[in-house]
Amino acid sequence: AVISLLIGGIAAIFVAFSRAPIFLVKDPSDYYRWLTAHGMNMLIFWILWFEVALLYFVSTILLNSPLFSVRLGWIAFILMLLGWLSVNYSIFSGKASVLFTVYPPMTAQTILFYLGYILFAVGVLVAVILFFATIYKARVERRFEGSLPLVTFGAAIAAIIGFTVVAHGAIALVYNTLYSAGYIETVNVMFYRWFFWGLGHDAQYVNVTAMVA
Repeated sequence: AVISLLIGGIAAIFVAFSRAPIFLVKDPSDYYRWLTAHGMNMLIFWILWFEVALLYFVSTILLNSPLFSVRLGWIAFILMLLGWLSVNYSIFSGKASVLFTVYPPMTAQTILFYLGYILFAVGVLVAVILFFATIYKARVERRFEGSLPLVTFGAAIAAIIGFTVVAHGAIALVYNTLYSAGYIETVNVMFYRWFFWGLGHDAQYVNVTAMVA
């Protein structure tokens, strides 16, 4: 999460440089590369990496309970890491300057970008399932009494919203991946945008809900 925040912050500086007469960025087209790196790392990766860490913390430390499955935790981490690496590699190699929205008919030049996006989302989904399984285990083993602690309850609401993030994202990204790979000849732009912002807006409220709690 912190590395994503760092990358996103550095990218923001280069976004500004690419619009100013500064020698660090000579090619104006680099603007979209840096803007894509900024958007993906600040609006997707930083938020969701941190949220997963938060879910683990409030379901284990606050409930005095071990994770339901450490193996599932590693699976989620590996999926998210592979997705994160694939997307950032695609962006910095200059093959995916499509912003984090990836609006069709604009497409990335590599399928790695879309596969990475999907892998990351699946990893988040596994982590969310693990979170709820850990709460269930803590309840069965009587690791806590009474209601859930307020922060854990708030994180649980955020995790429920997280399910809608992944569901909307899966529909939008699989649809766009099929289009970019040539399996779909035409694409309904508004259909894509409707589902994509089911991901985009809900991801913001995942963060807001957790912070408020």
